[in-house]
Amino acid sequence: MNVFKKLGLGKRQIILSGLIILIGIAGYINFNYTDIPVEQDNIEEISVPTASLPVDEFVQLKAERDTAKEQSIDVLREIVDNEKTSKEERDIAQQQMVTAVTNMEKEKIIEGLLSAKNFSDSIVYISTDNVNVIVKTEGLVPTQIAQIKDIVIENTAFGADDIKIVEKNY
Repeated sequence: MNVFKKLGLGKRQIILSGLIILIGIAGYINFNYTDIPVEQDNIEEISVPTASLPVDEFVQLKAERDTAKEQSIDVLREIVDNEKTSKEERDIAQQQMVTAVTNMEKEKIIEGLLSAKNFSDSIVYISTDNVNVIVKTEGLVPTQIAQIKDIVIENTAFGADDIKIVEKNY
């Protein structure tokens, strides 16, 4: 160790040098032993059938809904950030942006609560006039409809008449 200290090398430099040497050896081995030539005549083309997995319709609908809302928010943000936008237009755009974000949060909350009530596949659309709830089911009974409406009413300012429930059969 004294020899290394005389050369001005500490423990870190010795360890680092050892690691660099090991990496170099590994690279050499990898380069020299994995470059095996392949003859074109021996290659057989193998056709592997690919099964197309069904895309969950509810996942796709939620993604499309979220994308559309995010695009709307981006447009509103551009209006707000534009220096040429009047104060009135900016205020309206900001309010619409807040409403859109609030509605997105409410939709997620309602979907989570519906999932907790065994409506695992559901999607909620909140607009300015009403709420649409799509539920994957084999058929809803009146108590289930009441549960869904109660969850929506508790989490939005809409009344029972403004809530539309759509059943999506299996």
